[in-house]
Amino acid sequence: MNETRIFDIIQTLILAIGMLWIQRTAKKRDDKREKKDAADNAYKRFVTKGIDGNSSLGLQLAKWFKKLHPEVNGDLAVAQKRVEDNQHELSNFLTDQGLENILNN
Repeated sequence: MNETRIFDIIQTLILAIGMLWIQRTAKKRDDKREKKDAADNAYKRFVTKGIDGNSSLGLQLAKWFKKLHPEVNGDLAVAQKRVEDNQHELSNFLTDQGLENILNN
């Protein structure tokens, strides 16, 4: 009877240690995933800021060039309109993402 009881205790201890190991491994994996997600989000923010900055610079350059050379306005006006539309689309997208994030969290 004592041998069975000792065996049960050892078996329970082994299972408990196994469960603790599994939980610890899962926590480490989750922590790595959170760090990776945070890095991915930061990268996406920097890319978005870069795109927005480049389009703003291009738009200002187009306006400046249009003032210097008013005769070149056909293609430049189309490009300027496209940049403005892209900026508005990006702004709307980021607003929608922000609202969705706020409402879902």
